[in-house]
Amino acid sequence: MNFRTFILKAINKGKSHYGWIAPKQYRWIAEKTDNCFHLIHWGTKILMLDLRDKKVIKSLITSASDREGIRRTFEILKFPYVVIHKKHYGYIVITKQEFEEREEKRRKFRKMLLNKLLNKPDAFNFLRRLGFSITLEKGDYCDVEFERDKAKYIISNYDDHLAVKVLDAIRRLNGEIIGKIIFFSYYDSGFNILDLRLVGKDRTGQLWSLRLPPGLYMAKIETCLRWVIGANKEDKIVYEC
Repeated sequence: MNFRTFILKAINKGKSHYGWIAPKQYRWIAEKTDNCFHLIHWGTKILMLDLRDKKVIKSLITSASDREGIRRTFEILKFPYVVIHKKHYGYIVITKQEFEEREEKRRKFRKMLLNKLLNKPDAFNFLRRLGFSITLEKGDYCDVEFERDKAKYIISNYDDHLAVKVLDAIRRLNGEIIGKIIFFSYYDSGFNILDLRLVGKDRTGQLWSLRLPPGLYMAKIETCLRWVIGANKEDKIVYEC
């Protein structure tokens, strides 16, 4: 018996077992009473459905196997629901309509971010003015490497769907220049960050480049510098003039 047969047997006969453990003990149990369907996993009821109105009455997801069992049940019974993971909440059940609306909002938001990034100034001239060199190479996939000793960026497979932009730049009173550079590939409604860098030239003319986590691409340079040195928000930073 497979999982599909197990679910349909419960619908047709009122009760079904799947995944034998020991005599009269099963990993999965499915029951149908009137218009209600119950799915039990390791002795815990994880799903309760209204078969007549095609609605979820109750769901409880505490493991990946719970999630997969509920997902497959929706698929077999043609219920218009999906299981998603929500930050701070774990796995939750929502309707397909809610899911599609969430995806559409996410798509529009990412499209807005992409347009904002594409409108930023190109970084090639900025990097070259600082003294960095840039080499474009052929490759099977987009990639960015930095050779520290030569202050050189090597970009593989550069084409019309890869961009290098200046997100922000400042000049300090002591003459130091700091820029925040993003390397990303993009498509119709989104983008993938290949590399995110703080670059600069100090007052002695020394070039430097530090890699940042992609999650800081919207942060200010000050915030990025605090991340680099491990400073907290309340710490005061004194810069040399």
